[in-house]
Amino acid sequence: MMMPRRCLLGIFASFLLIIGIAPAIVQADITGNTYDFTAIWFTQEYQVDGAVVLDEVFKGDFHVTVHNITSSDRYEYSFAGMNYNRYRFIPYYDEQNDSVAFQDNKVYFNIDTSDADENGIVDDYEFTTYPYFNEHLPGNMFFVNPVWSTHNADWNSAISDAEAQPGVTEVTDSIGGGSFSFKIVVRIEQVHSVYNYMNGTLTITFSAEFDLDGVLSTWSLQQVSSISNENHTITHSLGQSFARGSGAGTLLDPTVNVAVLAVAVAGIGGLVVGVLIGKKY
Repeated sequence: MMMPRRCLLGIFASFLLIIGIAPAIVQADITGNTYDFTAIWFTQEYQVDGAVVLDEVFKGDFHVTVHNITSSDRYEYSFAGMNYNRYRFIPYYDEQNDSVAFQDNKVYFNIDTSDADENGIVDDYEFTTYPYFNEHLPGNMFFVNPVWSTHNADWNSAISDAEAQPGVTEVTDSIGGGSFSFKIVVRIEQVHSVYNYMNGTLTITFSAEFDLDGVLSTWSLQQVSSISNENHTITHSLGQSFARGSGAGTLLDPTVNVAVLAVAVAGIGGLVVGVLIGKKY
C-alpha cells in the first residue's frame, strides 16, 4: 500500500532535522595531494621623514605533498622548493621529508610587552604566532586541526592575555569556520641612536584562512611601528605571508623561484637601520 504523502513529508522533514543537528565531519583524506605555495618570508620597509631608506623582500615557491596519515594522527609529507634561513636572510632550494601532528596544531599567538619605567608606554616586546614557519619543519604550519571549535580556548586565552599587557590600547579579533584575524595596537617608545627619544604606536595585524580539511589557504602578518619626536618621524614595516596557488612553477631552478629585492637610499648620515623594538618573527 502506498504511504500517504503527508507521512512522506514528515519523514523527510525529520531526516533534514537530524542532518542539521548532527556533528559535522570535515576531515577528508588528503593523502596523495600536493599543495603549492608562494611565500614572502620576510619583507620590510624603513622610512625616515617620509623617505624610503630601506625596502626589501625575500620570497619563493614550494610544494608540500601529503603521503600518508599515521595511526597517531600525523601527516607524513615531503617538501620541495625554496626554503628560508631567517637568521642569515638566505633563501635556498631544499627537499626534505617529515611529518606534522595536525590535530595538535591550533591557531593562536602570544605577545609579551615590557614597560620598565611603568609609564604606560612599551620599550620592548616579544610576539609569536602559532603555528609558524620553521626552516627545519617546513610543513608544520600548513596543516591544522580542522575541527574549528578546538581552536577557541587557545585563541580566546591569547586575546585575553593581549588585552592585559602593558601599553596595549586596542585588541580586536575574529574567529570562526577556519578564519582567524586580529589587530593589536601598542604604545611604544625608544631612545633612537641618532634622533634621541621618540614614541608612537606599534600596530600588529594578522589574518589566516584554512580550508575544510585544515590546509592553509592564506596567511598574513604585518607589524608597523611609527615613532616620532618634534623633529623626525620613523616608520618601520615588517611582514610575512603565505598563499596557496594552482602551481608553484619550475622548482628545480632556484633562480626562477626566488626573488630578493633590497633598495637602500643613501644620504641620511649616521642612520642605523634596524628593528625599532622587539624581535623579527
